[in-house]
Amino acid sequence: MRYHNWNEDSTKGKILNRVYASACLSYSNIFTPDYNSAHANHFHLDNGFGVGC
Repeated sequence: MRYHNWNEDSTKGKILNRVYASACLSYSNIFTPDYNSAHANHFHLDNGFGVGC
């Protein structure tokens, strides 16, 4: 599954959006592939100080 599909209105995009939404229930910081080039191929999940989803 390609991460650049994560925000598309497609089956793959919907799955990755569910992953993102589910992660928001447990993590305070989530960087998506749109965040920057260092995160272009993955989601970064962190419980450090942050603003949430």
